[in-house]
Amino acid sequence: MFEFIGNVFRFLAKCLINIIKFVLLLIVIIMAWDFLKEDKQEWIGFVYPDKNNLWNDKNIGTFDSLEACRNEARSALYQMNATYSGDYECALNCDTSRGKPYVCEETKR
Repeated sequence: MFEFIGNVFRFLAKCLINIIKFVLLLIVIIMAWDFLKEDKQEWIGFVYPDKNNLWNDKNIGTFDSLEACRNEARSALYQMNATYSGDYECALNCDTSRGKPYVCEETKR
């Protein structure tokens, strides 16, 4: 009887150790995936010739950095003679698949 209980205990201990090994392996894989995946930043720029009418916007393109987006937006507003009457925003990693309004990680001026 004691031998049977000892065998069951050893079996359960081996199962528990294998489960712990599997969980640790999953954690390592997830951490490696997160570390190795590309940290892509895609900024979309929008300018508003009239800052009081945000329905009227112009997409000025996509950029690799927030600073590049800001520079192009300021330049576009200057070219429209809307430096003071207009506004702009730069949006990060937007989902454009469903059309407007876009869902973005964040927006900045």
